[in-house]
Amino acid sequence: DTVFKTNVKNLGKYALVLDTIPPKINSAKSIEGKWLSDKKFIQFTISDDLSGIKSYNGYLNGKWILFEYDNKTKKITHDFSDGIVAEGANELKLIVVDNLGNSTIFETQFFRSQKQ
Repeated sequence: DTVFKTNVKNLGKYALVLDTIPPKINSAKSIEGKWLSDKKFIQFTISDDLSGIKSYNGYLNGKWILFEYDNKTKKITHDFSDGIVAEGANELKLIVVDNLGNSTIFETQFFRSQKQ
């Protein structure tokens, strides 16, 4: 039973909202167990309905990888041209944290061949 008290100078509607809902991570198509040899990048949509996104980090086979964020589309994109992706199986982990510390972890495995 926490009590909040304040003084306001302007009339209007005010509300206190408790944000316990973690951010969302979505992929347009599932990549779980798929071969992504023909793809130049991978992309996910990240969102948080209340406090907003504070941070996002991606790891490929345990190594941190760069994801670029587009604020208009709320998409993060990783370009495979950085050379970190391995031949064969790859483990991807995404961690997204909102401004109140709620977090979501997304993990998947995909396959890739460097041979063209």
